Amino acid sequence: MKNYLFRILAFAMSLIMLFSFTACGAKEGEEAPDLSAQLSDEKLSDGASTENDTYKMYWDGMVNSVVLINKETGVKWSTVPTEQLDTPADQKIRPVSNWVESALIVHYYDSEFLEKVDDLRSTLKSTNKGDFSATMKGNVITVEYYMQDLNAIIPVDYTLLEDGIRVSIDANKIVEGQNPIYTITLAPFFCSVKTGLEDSYLFYPSGSGALIETTDANVTGGTYLAEVYGTDAARKTKDKQTNQKNIYLPVYGVKKGDTGVLGVITSGAEQAALELVINHANHHYSAISAEFTLRGYDYNEVRGNVNSAETAIYSADRVKDTTFAIDFYPLEGEDADYVGMAKLYQRKLFGDNKATENLTDSAYSVKFIGGLMEQKNFLGFPYKKLYAATTYNQATKMLKELSSSGVQPNVQLVGFGESGLDVGKIAGGMKLAKEYGSKSDLSVLTNYCNENGIDSFIDFNIAAFGQGGKGYSYTFDAAKTANSRSALQYYISKSVQIHDTVNYSAYKLIRRDKLTKITDKLVKKIDNYNIAGVSLGLLGDTAYSDYSKEDYYARNNMSSDVTDIYNTFKQSGKKVAANGANVYAALAADCIFETPLKSTESDLFDIDVPFYQIVFKGKKEITSEAVNAGAIIDKKVLQALETGSSMLYTICNTYNSTMTYSPFKGIYGSQYSDNKDVILKYANQYKDVYTDISGQTIADHEFITKDVRVTTYSNGVKIYVNYSNTEYETADGIIAAMGCLEVK
Repeated sequence: MKNYLFRILAFAMSLIMLFSFTACGAKEGEEAPDLSAQLSDEKLSDGASTENDTYKMYWDGMVNSVVLINKETGVKWSTVPTEQLDTPADQKIRPVSNWVESALIVHYYDSEFLEKVDDLRSTLKSTNKGDFSATMKGNVITVEYYMQDLNAIIPVDYTLLEDGIRVSIDANKIVEGQNPIYTITLAPFFCSVKTGLEDSYLFYPSGSGALIETTDANVTGGTYLAEVYGTDAARKTKDKQTNQKNIYLPVYGVKKGDTGVLGVITSGAEQAALELVINHANHHYSAISAEFTLRGYDYNEVRGNVNSAETAIYSADRVKDTTFAIDFYPLEGEDADYVGMAKLYQRKLFGDNKATENLTDSAYSVKFIGGLMEQKNFLGFPYKKLYAATTYNQATKMLKELSSSGVQPNVQLVGFGESGLDVGKIAGGMKLAKEYGSKSDLSVLTNYCNENGIDSFIDFNIAAFGQGGKGYSYTFDAAKTANSRSALQYYISKSVQIHDTVNYSAYKLIRRDKLTKITDKLVKKIDNYNIAGVSLGLLGDTAYSDYSKEDYYARNNMSSDVTDIYNTFKQSGKKVAANGANVYAALAADCIFETPLKSTESDLFDIDVPFYQIVFKGKKEITSEAVNAGAIIDKKVLQALETGSSMLYTICNTYNSTMTYSPFKGIYGSQYSDNKDVILKYANQYKDVYTDISGQTIADHEFITKDVRVTTYSNGVKIYVNYSNTEYETADGIIAAMGCLEVK
């Protein structure tokens, strides 16, 4: 009880502001009028429909839901699972129906009791009571759900597409009473499967992508929730960090025998999180659904609460001028698997599954580490000085030595600004530090790259800053959290996985409305250098809110802002690279470094798949994660081969103890002298393989066993990889243990 009261007190400050918020215009201190009066009495008749050449979309009056049906095959897809659609009303189990027939789930604050209320479902609170309207205009069925307990109207549009159905909510049309909504889960059972159905699984886009088996009915109760494009970086972070991978792509799917569906979040992805549920105890379905944030939140410390030191406090202001939309695309036959989903998504992004003309993939790529700030001491006074781990001349020498393999890599230079890898002034002071060499030294390096067909990119982190300067105030130009605090970021200790506040000061994220001006300044600044390409630090794989301005609530407009920034550099004649990268950055970039090789290591994910690479291989130059950033190099090399990704090596000329104990990931074991022979070994061993698959898209991917896999490319080349410790015989030949087999 005591802990409960502490939570109530924590919510109170935020909710006092929320009392005055009513979309229907109630005055402070007055209860909002009953909004059901605004609800139309019109309801579609059972079977009312619209159709195109392939699909018919109709209203099912028995479950008060929209259904999509393939006119030729008769296969159905709906917000209601197909088994439930076909079950007679007198045979239905009402508690199950209340769950799986819901078109949406709403979470809100109860403004009277000052607490969150979970799982307010449209079936139980709207359609079962007849508190809804359903109308059709052209190819759109609009259903307005009146949630009585919430006193709110949520209109949902169901639009028949040429090859699927769009389910969407215009955030501006949501009408609230006195109880503010903070999230809405849209179409929670469109991507679901009855647990125990053979030849079925869910696809979740964590990292490279993961499959979740749903055939074992004895596995119950697992849940997993992650935000699309990664956790909101403006939100206060917890001390303990996980190995969680981004959701880089706003997609998810289900396979059910020879049918399936792919969901693509086409609008509002910045506000979305994907929830995975395995064999729910109440209804025994497994499902993935998209939960959209209407109001962002930050964590606030609750003093005296021994069990939960931090509580989520939601913003009084909600996201506006945004549409939450998911396009659901039916899958049938051979296309009803994760490869079919990836190829379909590739067509949606690029228009076809053909390789990009004149695209050349390198067998390996190199990420040079410039340096970092090193702790020094003078007469007992501590200070920091930039340590140069790699100079331009050293990088040139290393590139020439590696080129003896006959293979030219892609090159990225990271940590060459005034503060190296450390976050200092915005964009590393918008210049390159003199410790790495002169402008002429840099010109020698970039000219060598240009003359030898090597794409080179120098990294500038334009979204984070650790001190003021270059016209930006550390106090006034920081992005704001939902609690109106500066959006702080912390270095993470690699040894204990908590915030390292002893050796490193926190840094901040720049106000979102400053990013365009920083971009324009940086474009002009780097004209002084002979730079062919740039990458932009965390901007490629990090999305963040800024409550300094309404346009940026709940990470709104992040994808369009980043796209515009990348295009500004491209219009200035520079190539652009991204690390990660979230789909909007990946589409705008010329090269994607560090594409994920695996998913988050969750017990719920059964097997990793190269969904990300199937989408982008042959469309963009892509590299793997650093294959030398760990002990098992052979395995990472095989992962790069399996996914068609250039083998990435993170290297520096001189490695010291400061780098060992620094919080920067992926630089351990990066000294060039320790890696040179390994790089040359694999470059020579696999250069012909990479030549054969260069510029090709992935046509198919298959698991022969859990450890033996084959990737087929658009030119017919097959690449087998064997992760086991014993050789494996296939119809195409024997694959050595921890080996690769190419079949032309």
